[in-house]
Amino acid sequence: MTVALDAYHLTREPGIERDGTHRYAVGLFDHLFALDGSIRYHLWVRDAFDVPEAWRRANVQVLPIPPGNRTWWHTVRFRSQAKRRGADVLFNINGAAPVLGGVKRLSMVHDVIPFLYPQFFDQRRLHALKLTIGIAGRRAEGLVVNSEATASDVRRLFGRTKPIWVTSLATDLGAMRRDASSVTDGELHT
Repeated sequence: MTVALDAYHLTREPGIERDGTHRYAVGLFDHLFALDGSIRYHLWVRDAFDVPEAWRRANVQVLPIPPGNRTWWHTVRFRSQAKRRGADVLFNINGAAPVLGGVKRLSMVHDVIPFLYPQFFDQRRLHALKLTIGIAGRRAEGLVVNSEATASDVRRLFGRTKPIWVTSLATDLGAMRRDASSVTDGELHT
């Protein structure tokens, strides 16, 4: 099996290691790459990300995301690059673009806060997000969510009947607790 991973949002910006999506993706990739050497991974990253040494394995090919428009990458280029390399599965850590094509898709929904509290969000962006999540969700074979509450919200808001799998935000919850406990109060407000 070949899995195409879009890691566009991983970066080396200061403070990014505290970002939930960044931490989730790094933990997930650490876990996946160590699982089974027979699964091949094509990992697309920007130049603005230092690939951890542990990810440099025989079954992981790290590829550069070409410079250009982010929307174009998410909606067209990622899919075409993945198909060209024979991917069986596409995984995008932070995007809801409606991906088309002949590969199986899983979508991950972190939360649906914009739909629960729409008064705090730009209505045009909220409308666009609802359309893209709805389309991506309908075209995906399944959804991955981080809690039973999010699964319930997705079913209620989008009428989801296909499989929804609940998984924790990290593969090593003990490490997450250690990281959180080492952050000082001053760092939380920077």
